[in-house]
Amino acid sequence: MAGPDTVPSSVRGGPCLFIGTTNPAKAHRLRRAIADWPFETLGPEDLPFPVDLPAEVGNSHLEIAVDKALAWSRATGHLTIASDGGLVIPALGTRWNSLTTGRSAGPGANGQQRIRGLVELMDPHTGDSRRASWSESVAVVNAPATLASWRVEGPTGFLSRQPSPVSIDGFWAASLWYFPDFGKAYTELSDDELEAVGDPWTRLTSQIQEWLGSGGWEQVSGATTS
Repeated sequence: MAGPDTVPSSVRGGPCLFIGTTNPAKAHRLRRAIADWPFETLGPEDLPFPVDLPAEVGNSHLEIAVDKALAWSRATGHLTIASDGGLVIPALGTRWNSLTTGRSAGPGANGQQRIRGLVELMDPHTGDSRRASWSESVAVVNAPATLASWRVEGPTGFLSRQPSPVSIDGFWAASLWYFPDFGKAYTELSDDELEAVGDPWTRLTSQIQEWLGSGGWEQVSGATTS
């Protein structure tokens, strides 16, 4: 029967950290956040069996991030890092919930369908009512223990009426998220510009690195299963 005993372990002998997401953009950013540390990383693509994640029913992105990490950790037997985030659009009130950003166009919708749905939803809005920000949370767990978690409220931009031609696979809303100071969508910003606007992933990377450097590394090294 498939389970943690059949999951690959670290081949270099270092701490093994499972990247708990099937979203390519998030996987890239989570790997980058821990890149300066000698982790052996695995992802869902390395598993010999599928994992059924629980429904995202938490009351916050932080709670959902922890739940995701716990689910992956229990399924694989590995220390796990996972995240959850969503677009915050105050003008839409109860018509929009950042916790269900990924399911805003219905189950099974692709990025283009989600973009079209949001463009239509925002169509009556102008000026400041098109403001939007991003909330993102990350958790590191070794089931059943949560070793660390972070929550970042991202910068405020505006939702464009048309998406940028530049896209990021896995970040469908980012092509609509526009920053007037640079005249660019999020997907077009350079690393320096992302830092200048207060990119949530840039800030999370700094916080994760700081935690690892101030004692978190000992925690994950001691918690890692083999």
